[in-house]
Amino acid sequence: MSPKRKWTALAILGAACGAGAFLFPISPAIPSPAVSPWRIFESLLAIGLLICAGVVRSGNYKRWMFVAGATALLTAASLVCYSGASQACVLECDSRCGARCTSGQMVIGFELQDYVDNEHGATNNDILFDAGCSPERAWKAASIEKCRMLLILPGLTSIPLAALLGGALIQAMGARRPWFVPAPRAVTKAAAPPHAFDAFISYRHTEPDRTFALDLLGRLEAAGFRVAFDERDFRPNESVIGEMERCIVDSRFTLCVVSSHYIASGFCSEEAEVCKTLDMEQRRRRLIPVFLERVALPGWFGGLVGVDFVDSDPAFDPYEKITSLLRG
Repeated sequence: MSPKRKWTALAILGAACGAGAFLFPISPAIPSPAVSPWRIFESLLAIGLLICAGVVRSGNYKRWMFVAGATALLTAASLVCYSGASQACVLECDSRCGARCTSGQMVIGFELQDYVDNEHGATNNDILFDAGCSPERAWKAASIEKCRMLLILPGLTSIPLAALLGGALIQAMGARRPWFVPAPRAVTKAAAPPHAFDAFISYRHTEPDRTFALDLLGRLEAAGFRVAFDERDFRPNESVIGEMERCIVDSRFTLCVVSSHYIASGFCSEEAEVCKTLDMEQRRRRLIPVFLERVALPGWFGGLVGVDFVDSDPAFDPYEKITSLLRG
């Protein structure tokens, strides 16, 4: 639910609770002046609870439904208590005490005075008439006051509890799904399939290229990398181009051992055709030229820097450069 819709719903509920606080009858037996300050407090409490419900974030749906359920039970218990007190503590006056009972009802108590004899099972109206239509003479004052509280408090708390129940339901529905605003669907990117190899070594089958490629293979595998090598990993019943493409696609990186032999070979041309299956961004991220000689790179390399093995005294170990890249 959007914030505007939520506050609109809470405002309508607040207005209903504010009106209910003054319209909901507590008991005709309780004079209105005695409960008017309580009604104002009840109304303000209900509105305050709704404002708190609006300020708090929607959060978890189940948590708000738990609050709503607990509040519903408390509201029901309050109404049951009020109903029981209305039956036990409120006396419908008969004509004998009509002058003292202006509203037609009077609050009595649970417990009779010690001196009141009710062995013959007299009715409450008879007991009240015998006491001069004064409840305090027949029932204990503490018992009458308890009855008054059981009539006032449950009647007053029902409105704030109803406000809390409504606010919790509005929050729960907001946490579950929007009512008026369609929920934006989360766009999740499909995880890229794992590569079978960390690197594929592409080289010319001449010396010293082959010896260097075998040495590089041994070093990388000793460091724990999975390396595709044509003499070992090309399947014998497949075409060279097909197997080359498979190893390039299934490898995180392709290490091209670049020399004059490599550039001049037809194998290099075939490699170029395979690399065209990768777009330029993938080539920049996945192709690593490994220079045995300083030669001009063909255009399909895309101006990559590569790793230089030509310098006899490099400032940084070229093998370490390759392994660092593969680990990343």
